[in-house]
Amino acid sequence: EEMQELAKRTYFLFQDSKDFSFRDQIQRAAVSISNNIAEGFEEDEIMNSDIFSLFQNDLVANFA
Repeated sequence: EEMQELAKRTYFLFQDSKDFSFRDQIQRAAVSISNNIAEGFEEDEIMNSDIFSLFQNDLVANFA
């Protein structure tokens, strides 16, 4: 669920980007990262993951 929220936020942050190639690449990467993390960890570990929190905060800070 948190992984899906990250992908949704990424889509929202870049929806107005005029650089369509960059926008599409970032949006696809957010989905890919979310899927890879979800596959590699169980749900409880994801929610408590320092790596997830750092990535989410960094993404929002750099592209908001």
